[in-house]
Amino acid sequence: MSGPESQIERLEVQIDELTGSIRQSQKLMLGGQMSAALGVLALAVFLVSSISLSLAWFMTSVALVLGGFVLMGASKSTTDELQRALMKTQMDRTKAIDALNLKPIEEGDRLS
Repeated sequence: MSGPESQIERLEVQIDELTGSIRQSQKLMLGGQMSAALGVLALAVFLVSSISLSLAWFMTSVALVLGGFVLMGASKSTTDELQRALMKTQMDRTKAIDALNLKPIEEGDRLS
C-alpha cells in the first residue's frame, strides 16, 4: 500500500503512541502531586509534633515536596508538548483523508 492510505495508517499508529504517552505523562504528573502533598503533610507533622522527630524526617519531607513539584512541572511540560503533537498529527490525518476525495454512499447505491 502506498500513497495516502499508508500515510493515514502511519498517522493512526502515531496517534495511538502519542495518546499512550500522554496518559503516562499524566500519571507521572499525578505522582508528583501526590509526592508534594505527602511532603507538605510530613512537614506539617514535623513542625507541629510535640515529639522529637529526626532531621532525616525533615529532609525527607523537603525532598518529597521539591521532588513532587519538579516531577509535576516536567510532566506538565511534556504533556503539553505531546498534546500539541497529537493535535498536529490528527490534523495531518484529516488532511490525508480529505485528499482521498471519498464520496458518501447514498441509500440507493449498490456495492459491486
